[in-house]
Amino acid sequence: MPVTFSTSAGALGNDVVNTDAGGTAKTTLTTTVQATVTATVGVQQSSSGGGTGTGGGTGTGGGTGTGGSTGGSVTGQASASVTVNVNPVPTVSISAPAGTLTARSPILFTLTATPGANSTSQIRDVSVNFGDGDTIDLGAITGTNQTVSHVYDDEGTYTVRATVVDTLGGTTSAATAIVVLPQPPLGVSIVSSQISSGGNTTVTFTATVTPATATVTSYVWVFGDTTQQTTTSNQVVHTYSTGSGVKIVTVTVTTTSGQTSIGQTAVSP
Repeated sequence: MPVTFSTSAGALGNDVVNTDAGGTAKTTLTTTVQATVTATVGVQQSSSGGGTGTGGGTGTGGGTGTGGSTGGSVTGQASASVTVNVNPVPTVSISAPAGTLTARSPILFTLTATPGANSTSQIRDVSVNFGDGDTIDLGAITGTNQTVSHVYDDEGTYTVRATVVDTLGGTTSAATAIVVLPQPPLGVSIVSSQISSGGNTTVTFTATVTPATATVTSYVWVFGDTTQQTTTSNQVVHTYSTGSGVKIVTVTVTTTSGQTSIGQTAVSP
């Protein structure tokens, strides 16, 4: 027996379905909002000699049945409705920092992951695919201004995708595209200032690293008088004997990406 389905929202897989041997008819609803689905079944038969017929039907789920006869036919119809509520899916967004992004330098992404509005679920898992074959699982984080850092080995254009799953299985994702430029060459220069007092000359050395976005992990200073010093600061103070002659001072810098560069200057204490 054919059953006709209709919906107030979304789309049905099949509008008309024949009942199976057990008297059941099924269809599939796809929707993102609340929808009411109504199933209607009807019969029509002919009779001869002007006889009379009766028809009737009952519906479940709040449906109603009607029946009647006219002339030489008998008709009957029943319908039932059900309301389908949709649990809102979680929301997620991800963004890259403004400015130039370069290979072998950390890039800090900002993301937001929250349950759907009025949802009864919670965030179960958040993951980020960086588009270069690397993925990180952040677990059940939630809220705004969450951060995750990544270093790209090579230049190129990458699509970074964040995916969130809630405790009811709802899934959604968001993506952002970035362009990663080649790692620029590293450079370092030294300037100095000095003050003499008594028999000593105190010299302050300051190293300037380019590009400014480079993150330096160490400065190794060689002062030209058989001594050296390692610092994490770009500035160092050293004392010489006044009149001890010209000193060639070098500094070797190393960055978080493994780049190194050497700069030098000459001082005359």
